[in-house]
Amino acid sequence: MVLHLTNYQYFIPNHNEQIPIINRIIDLSYLKNDWFVNQNDGFSARYFYSAAIAYLTNFFDLPIVYFIVF
Repeated sequence: MVLHLTNYQYFIPNHNEQIPIINRIIDLSYLKNDWFVNQNDGFSARYFYSAAIAYLTNFFDLPIVYFIVF
């Protein structure tokens, strides 16, 4: 029973796919020809979330922003 509980993980959000989009907002030349990053430019919830995180990187580094947000 204890071994089973040590392997169980609660819901952990995985937002690693947001990092390239955030880096693109910070630096427009980052992954300039990548289809996934280009697909997420524009009016969408994913873009506005990435823009908010990118704005916070003006004050802190990206890993610290992720730590604060989550």
